[in-house]
This record gives sequence, C-alpha cells and structure tokens, in this order.
Amino acid sequence: MKITLPQQIKEWAFWLSSGTLGEEKLPLCPWAKKSILEESVDFWEGDSPVDLIPLPMEIKVRIVHIPNSSIEELLEIRDFCNSRSEEFIFLESHPDDTETIGGMKTVSDLPLILIQRKEQLLEARKSLSRGSYYKYWDPEVLDRMLNI
Repeated sequence: MKITLPQQIKEWAFWLSSGTLGEEKLPLCPWAKKSILEESVDFWEGDSPVDLIPLPMEIKVRIVHIPNSSIEELLEIRDFCNSRSEEFIFLESHPDDTETIGGMKTVSDLPLILIQRKEQLLEARKSLSRGSYYKYWDPEVLDRMLNI
C-alpha cells in the first residue's frame, strides 16, 4: 500500500546527503535529499517489491518497507527481485546490517528495499567513481555493492 513518506525516512535521506565522508566532507548519497525535495521518491509498505515495477517516470526511487523482516529475509527478497528484472535494481537497507561506509553505519531504522532504474544508478556510480568518493568505502563492501 502506498503511504506518505515517513518523517524518519526524510531525515535519513537528508543525513545521507550531508557532508560526512572523509576530509572532503562528501555526502554518503549526493542525491537522496534532492530526490526527496523533488518528490521523486515514493514509499510503500508491505507490498512485494517485484510487484511494484515498473516505476512511473517521475519516480527515481521507490522505497518499500517490509515490516518485521530479518536481514536474511530482506537479502532473499533483494536477490529474488534482482533475478526478475533487467531494468531495475533492488537494494536493501536493514537496521541490523553491520556494514559501514567510512566507519559510519548508513542503514535506515526500518527494513527496506529500494528500487531504482539500473541505468540511472549505474550512471550515478560512474559519476562518483571519477572522484575520491569510493576511496572511503571498505573494499569488500564496495565490491559487494557494485556487483549486485
């Protein structure tokens, strides 16, 4: 069911866009706040993420809250969804995830699946790779993220 974007998700997105990484004070996600302000993010609760594609053109990120799911269940959902779509990429964020970026825990307080157009995400990653952004990532975390 589509619901209004919760305040805690807005705050998380704004925090992700604040300058916190390294000496350059790079944002963890340069586009999170902008996408919220542009209203190009929507929020769903309890639905199967694979049933929520394709995204309308005005939506850059669809966030799906899957209540009471463990990190293992969320990873299974992510992998299942990614195996069913070539056009979209599904990423997880779970409060129990222990991976960090630049020594910071970057996950949300809710178990979420984020859906984005693969082409847009790959272009954003390419842009970030031209600078020093990825030097702050743990190589194992970076390798895992870039190979989803």
